[in-house]
Order: sequence, then C-alpha cells, then structure tokens
Amino acid sequence: MDNEWRRALRHETPLTIMMVDIDYFKAYNDTLGHLKGDECLKEIAIAISSIAARSGDLVARYGGEEFLLLFPMTNSQQALIQVERLMNAINKIAIKHPCSDVSPHVTISVGVATTIPRLNDSISAFVARADHALYKAKTNGRNQYKIAVNEEQIVDLT
Repeated sequence: MDNEWRRALRHETPLTIMMVDIDYFKAYNDTLGHLKGDECLKEIAIAISSIAARSGDLVARYGGEEFLLLFPMTNSQQALIQVERLMNAINKIAIKHPCSDVSPHVTISVGVATTIPRLNDSISAFVARADHALYKAKTNGRNQYKIAVNEEQIVDLT
C-alpha cells in the first residue's frame, strides 16, 4: 500500500480505497458456527478478489470481517463502477444469512475514498476517510456504499 501511495504521489495519479464490512457477520458466526463463518469469509474474499483483478490492485483482510481494497490509477468515476461491481458480485453468490435484518443473504457495506495524494497528505487520513464512509453506510441501513468526497462530506449515490 505504501508503494502505491508513493507512486500515486510521484506521478500525481488517482488512488481509490474501499473499506468493506460484512453485514451482521457476528450474528452469522454465532448462529451458524465458526466453520460456516470461515467458509463465508472465503467466498466473500474470492468475490472481492474477482473485482480487484489488475496487477496493482490490492485486497487485504483488515479485521475480523473487514476487507480493504486498493485501486491504483482509479478515479472517482471508475471507483463508482468498481463498487457497483463489488456489490453485484456479493449479491450474485447469495450466501444464505438467517440473521440479517436487511436481506436473506449475506450483504456488505462499503466506504469509498478517492484521492490524488499530495505531499502533506497521509495514508492514515485517507484510510480514515474510507472508514468514515463505511460507518455512514452501516448506520444508514447497511447493504449499501457511501463515498467520501472529502474529509467532511459523504455522499450516497446508491
């Protein structure tokens, strides 16, 4: 991630990050067991990886049920296409979720941020923007994405 940040800074190219959280995953794990939870994580990871297909794209597990996606040379319009593809990929695998309040299947919430790094910018602030957008997606009902336009403004394009 540091390398892509430095490259985007050096070449003044856009960089997009997505924070992905599996909705109601704790309830899924508690109800169906950790083996089923692990299977679910693997299927979600495969679906996510299918979206991040270019050589510089990065997918990483960020926490228990969170993933981080990094898309170099991806502007905000391209990011919108990618997040729509991501939402569709998760819907398509249709993993049954008996404990979700939003769907009979596993869904995700996503926070998206795009930037062209500047000298005084930091990766941590960039990640925090995507994380804040993810928080907004979760508090506004889940099974959706939000886009961080800047440090203060989160938009809903769904």
